[in-house]
Amino acid sequence: MLEARPARRAAATLAAFVALAALTAGCATQPALPPAPQSIADAEGAGWPPGAPVPDPAFEGPIEPIAWWNEGPARNVITFISYGSSSCPFVLTALEVLADDRLSATFQKGAADACTDDLAPHFHIVSAPEGATADEVLADVEWREPRLGDEDWVQAFTIMVIDPNLQPVDVPASAAVDEYPGLPALLPEPAPDAEQPDGPQAFWLSPVLELADDRELTIVTYGSSSCPLIPTAVDAGLASDTIGVTLQERKAPNSFCTADFAPFTSVLAIPLTAAAEATQVEFSTLVDGAERQVTTVDIVDLAG
Repeated sequence: MLEARPARRAAATLAAFVALAALTAGCATQPALPPAPQSIADAEGAGWPPGAPVPDPAFEGPIEPIAWWNEGPARNVITFISYGSSSCPFVLTALEVLADDRLSATFQKGAADACTDDLAPHFHIVSAPEGATADEVLADVEWREPRLGDEDWVQAFTIMVIDPNLQPVDVPASAAVDEYPGLPALLPEPAPDAEQPDGPQAFWLSPVLELADDRELTIVTYGSSSCPLIPTAVDAGLASDTIGVTLQERKAPNSFCTADFAPFTSVLAIPLTAAAEATQVEFSTLVDGAERQVTTVDIVDLAG
């Protein structure tokens, strides 16, 4: 019986080496954790910076980053606001000039043992790189979150860098009684191969209601979805058979016009006396930086 002990020890030693080798091999195949991101911000902190010239917005939809220049004649400081976990806030890791009117900003999620599942603002104040000299400067912003053994999770945005030194611009008021993006529900679905109209359209989509004083004229305009063409003035008696409509581009303050081409619907109330004779609409379109364009279109009667 005593002679079996060396064999048992050898077997136990071999098993230990096998277990250690397996453990070592398992550890070696684990991907390395990414290094903690290094901030390039001159100052940063939780929440909204005190004395900010831009108010803290009450978001009701998707959360997007915010950026603004410093107050004063020299635009040499930019403040960014990112949104994420309060215990693992994003870190500003890169800021570059792409053109005189465009910046690129990269944020990486901060490292921590555990991240709270909340959504809180975090400010980043950084010296502006030289070269962004245009009156309006856009920023391509990336929020990056490294994933262990996988590609980074990335959210990309394009935002306007707000200039608090500019005088506020009046946003034109719409003359419509109703408006919404997209096409009217009562409009027949266009054929898949149909070409998209490149100008405004006008429709009678509903009959005259009993005891009504006016009739609804539906107009559809096309342009940037963030800066739609809206009716700002209506002349129901431009001519015996013509309704005059002035269109203007509506651009929200501290925003930019996206380079898409989308429909926008506005509903106008036309007095019955004018609606009874009207067969066409003369659109006069005013867009900043462009000459007035006048287009006359027939009113399409789909009311039956």
